[in-house]
Amino acid sequence: MRLEEIFESTGAFGETVRVMNLRADEAKTRGEKCEIFFEIAKIYEEKIHRRTGAANAYEKILELEPTSHKAYDALAEVYEKNGDYRKLVELINRRLEVTEQAESRRDLLFRIIDIQERWLGVPELAFTAACRAFAEEGADEEAQALAERLADETDNWEILAEVYLEQIDQVSVSRGVELRKRLDQIYAEQLEDPTEAELQREMVLSSRVDDESARDALLALYEAEGRHSEVVAQLQERVDLSGDAEQKVALFFRMARLQEEKMEEPERASSSLKRILDIEPKNLKALDELARIFESGEKWHPLLNILERRFEATEDEEEQVELRMRRAAVWDKGLGDVDQAIDAYHEVVDASP
Repeated sequence: MRLEEIFESTGAFGETVRVMNLRADEAKTRGEKCEIFFEIAKIYEEKIHRRTGAANAYEKILELEPTSHKAYDALAEVYEKNGDYRKLVELINRRLEVTEQAESRRDLLFRIIDIQERWLGVPELAFTAACRAFAEEGADEEAQALAERLADETDNWEILAEVYLEQIDQVSVSRGVELRKRLDQIYAEQLEDPTEAELQREMVLSSRVDDESARDALLALYEAEGRHSEVVAQLQERVDLSGDAEQKVALFFRMARLQEEKMEEPERASSSLKRILDIEPKNLKALDELARIFESGEKWHPLLNILERRFEATEDEEEQVELRMRRAAVWDKGLGDVDQAIDAYHEVVDASP
């Protein structure tokens, strides 16, 4: 019977551990040493009931075999039972250093986040861990949600934005676009930086020109800042991308309204309205708007042409009479051409029932 067995049989567990430590020192292989330390840890837990002694034994095993799952799990359990969460976090970080499998690393990082927030009460460190999980696991969406919640609690949106920017080039194009769209919101709402928000929207559009949500956000920003030229440019890009005639017509009307009312450029507004007529030659609203702009700007010959087209676009006899009268008035009062005015009035009389 070995000396340690004698001590153990008599309940002298402290002496048993001392002798076993000596035996571990003399062991020739790491495997033998680890087996002895596992036995020591068992004695501390089951006989002596001192978790700290067991923890020391498990620590020695991990020094010898850093990848020992058995020692890691046992030591983690000891730290958790003792409520020693700082040491538990240190242990998990050490485990991360020797863990390569992505899913395992993810689980370890999420455990760190939970411990730091729930048990240690340090949301700033939990935020750092969440950023690490997000960056390390390919912009993990769950880690992103945690990082954003913690960024809000700790007012660390600026740091989170930097983390997102660093990750954009490390992930797929589609995921990068999602991150840029989220950055747009963060810069606009949390950081109140419209310039950077606009840059992110433009970057989204440069990579995905058909991204409607990014265009909507960019238009909203331009409109809020009164940047009407940029709004018109964005609307024109939408026209170029659209294959729907009705949508193009609506966009041109929007452009014309901005160009006339906000930019005070009636000539550009009339050009937009004319492009509607290229799509729908008998669009009454576009014809009426053009007639109003030409009359206001005393563009008499273009007005005569539009009134003629407006006449051809309607079958209402009363409306036709009114349009002939307007043409006659243009010749008379606008251009001062009495002969043409008389002929135009004759047309009105001849057409009357």
